[in-house]
Amino acid sequence: MATLTQVRGDIATRLSKIPGLNVWPEIEDQIEAPAAVVGMPEDFEYNHTFGPNGVEYSIPVRLYATRIDSGEAQRSLDIYIAPTGDHSVKRAIEDSTVTIDSDWHIVNVPGGGEFGVYQVGGVDYLGVEIVVEVLAE
Repeated sequence: MATLTQVRGDIATRLSKIPGLNVWPEIEDQIEAPAAVVGMPEDFEYNHTFGPNGVEYSIPVRLYATRIDSGEAQRSLDIYIAPTGDHSVKRAIEDSTVTIDSDWHIVNVPGGGEFGVYQVGGVDYLGVEIVVEVLAE
């Protein structure tokens, strides 16, 4: 059975394939942008699809860009939220060719939102949240 720690680690493993993106599998006090931080589930549901041991997680991945130049920060986020390309978060997370450790069966990146200014460790970043849905056993 996949633990939540393993699932978050596997999402981070896939995200680490994106060139130049700093990735954290857990919420951190300090980051270096551009960054992706895998958060705690927004919600989860037991007894899903795979019986009593199955669980569906809805896990946020927050992307951060430096705010030194707001235009550049916006363009930086643009490449990460694109549905395709070498920097696409969706493509990286759904890439089944990257080996993972946990027993998840399905991963889907349906979208995101929550654009805004986020503070991490006293530093303001421009950010956006991407939703990752995982069915695991």
